Amino acid sequence: MRLSLAALWVGTVVLCAGLIGWSLSAFKASRARSTTEQSAYIQAATKIAQVEAAPSLLRVDSASERTTLASRIADAMAQTGLPHSTLEGLSPESERVITAQSDVTVVRTGATLTLSPITLTELGRFLATWRVEEPRWTVASIDITPNRRATTDRGGDLPLRVIVTIESIRVRGESP
Repeated sequence: MRLSLAALWVGTVVLCAGLIGWSLSAFKASRARSTTEQSAYIQAATKIAQVEAAPSLLRVDSASERTTLASRIADAMAQTGLPHSTLEGLSPESERVITAQSDVTVVRTGATLTLSPITLTELGRFLATWRVEEPRWTVASIDITPNRRATTDRGGDLPLRVIVTIESIRVRGESP
């Protein structure tokens, strides 16, 4: 009986070692999945924190924002000290839907304004004022060309014709 008892013990030890090896490999696979899911969670949480930290990039459409883009530009020009005649043209673009999900829609609105005659110094002051007063409107492009029709004093800054494209991204359908 000793031989059968020894064989039973050896069989039990081999079976236990096999079960431990099998559960160890399952543990390693589960741990790898957990690590992958945890890093995905951390990435998602980081992106959410970045979006929440920069709420001024998106603005919620609200009835309280009744002032027109033209009056906002006029206010910025007045604060800069530019005459209203400097605004040669303003061409607002229609809204364009970027994404739409269930009850929330993200739209992009743009406009092109032409300033002439204006110097680089005046343009810099206007853009600085615009950035402070209207942080939700981003300057997307600037095209600067010399204004040959305008005259300047000898030694003064050259007059320019500047075309500035601005855009704003809004969220519709979300409570403010």
